[in-house]
Amino acid sequence: MEAIMSEHDVDSQPAGRPTQFTYPPAVPLTADMFLAAPFMQGQDMQPSCLRMNVPAYRVSLLGMIVLSQDGAAILDDGTGSVPLRGLSFEPKVGDILNVIGRPREFGARHCSVEIMKVLGDARWIKVHRAKAQLLRMRPGEAPPPEPAQVIPDEVREAASVPPESLDMGEAVLAAIRKLDKGEGASLTDVVAAAVGADHSSTKAAEAEQAVTDLTNAGEIFELAPGRLKVLE
Repeated sequence: MEAIMSEHDVDSQPAGRPTQFTYPPAVPLTADMFLAAPFMQGQDMQPSCLRMNVPAYRVSLLGMIVLSQDGAAILDDGTGSVPLRGLSFEPKVGDILNVIGRPREFGARHCSVEIMKVLGDARWIKVHRAKAQLLRMRPGEAPPPEPAQVIPDEVREAASVPPESLDMGEAVLAAIRKLDKGEGASLTDVVAAAVGADHSSTKAAEAEQAVTDLTNAGEIFELAPGRLKVLE
C-alpha cells in the first residue's frame, strides 16, 4: 500500500532561518487545524506561516477531493474543506490526495501545492489524522522516552497468549492492539510482548523483522518515533 508523503520527499531545510526559497519540514495538519490556526504574513524574505507550537511554513494535508476544476480543487478530510491551488495535475472527484504545500491567504485561505500524490486507500486519512492529532494533543512535547529494561505489567498481560500459538506477525499485531492506549504502543514493549517468555536475541530479531514486514505491508504504521499503531 502506498505510503503518505513526508517532508523527506523534497529537499530538507538548510541551516538557518527559512526563506521563501527553502523547504522547511511539512507539518501534518487536519483541515480544521489548517483553517483555524492564526496566519502570519511573511516579511521581507521570510515566508508566511501558520502560527502553532512550531511555525508551519509548509503543511501536509490528506483527504478526499470533492471538487476539481480549472487547476484548483477542494480537499475534505472530514474535519473541514481546504481549497488547493497550483496543482501539477487535475485530480478526480473521489481521489484520496496527499499534498504538501504552503499556506496562503489571498481573499480566502488556501494551500499552494508544491507536491501531490494520489493514494489508493481511504484509510490513510485516518493515519494522517492520528499524526495531526498527536501534534494537537501534545504541543511541543518530544516523544516519550523508551522505558527501562523492566517489563511492565501490561506487557506481561499482552503476552498472555502464548506466542507459539501464533505466527510472529500475528503476535506483533496482538501485542500492539493490547498495548495501544491511543498514542501508539512502544516498539520495545511490543517486541517484549510478542516474544513472550523466550527473550533470546533470535526471537527478538524475528519480532523486529515482523514489525518491518507489517509496516511495509501497510498493516501497521509509526505514529511517532518508536510508537506503533495498527491501521484499521
